[in-house]
Amino acid sequence: MSLLGCEVINPAEELPAYISIQNPMVSAPDDTSFRSNTGVRNAWLYHGGFLQGVYQIDPQVDTNGRVVPFLQLDQTDFFIEGGIYESGQSSFQIIYPFWDRVSFDWAATAGDTLEVTPVFHYTDPSKYETPVSVTFEGGGVDFDRFASGLPDTATFFVTSATDPYRGLNCGRVDFLPGERYFEVINTVPFRSTQALNIFAEITYQNTIPFTVGLIYGSRTSPNRLPIMTISPSGTWNTVYVHMITEVRNIINALGPNTDLWLWMIADGENKEGYIRFDDIRVIKEK
Repeated sequence: MSLLGCEVINPAEELPAYISIQNPMVSAPDDTSFRSNTGVRNAWLYHGGFLQGVYQIDPQVDTNGRVVPFLQLDQTDFFIEGGIYESGQSSFQIIYPFWDRVSFDWAATAGDTLEVTPVFHYTDPSKYETPVSVTFEGGGVDFDRFASGLPDTATFFVTSATDPYRGLNCGRVDFLPGERYFEVINTVPFRSTQALNIFAEITYQNTIPFTVGLIYGSRTSPNRLPIMTISPSGTWNTVYVHMITEVRNIINALGPNTDLWLWMIADGENKEGYIRFDDIRVIKEK
């Protein structure tokens, strides 16, 4: 009589390959040769058409990027969507709708690592418009002093060649004792609709906090609507202020032909300090 032993068969564990996401960047909409990491805050990685994961990437902290393991090595198609902090809030990470995805194919074998440095470009210009776009080149600022109810001595923009974000100049506001307020709106009003995305993109470096929002209705009888306050930053940073909810509420109240202005205000509280601005735009879907 022979006895047959019972053998538990343990299949070999499937080994992953890896994607290393390095320093995501975005190019300027008017100059694809200029690239910066000041605004990209997360990477949405898709593999085989499905979301693999959302990976927060802070260029000041994650200097070695994010290494992501994956299985299903027979699936070779990948793409990455660039994400932001919605209105500067790290708890609200969203895909930025005005950037194209970065696609690539890779036939990986187990244990391999592919380094990817995604550069996000703005989508086709026919899909969006920028009713406000200020780069501070050429000497113009395209903002008006707006100090209704505030001292007429409020500080105002000057163009400065000191440490610009890009190009030759940036906008600079200096706060001195006795000149505590800064309040401006863009020169030409714009309109929007209830259903389409609209953001303000603002690149800044500051020691004085400032608030971003909207003026609406008319310049002579203005309605002020603050949206977010931006804290000091010792380095250039880009914030994306999502304004669709505020615009929708304004239109619901006053109708689709309501004039809007981008509004920025700061109170220096009699402290010495500064705000530098560059690449300020309002961008909205067509």
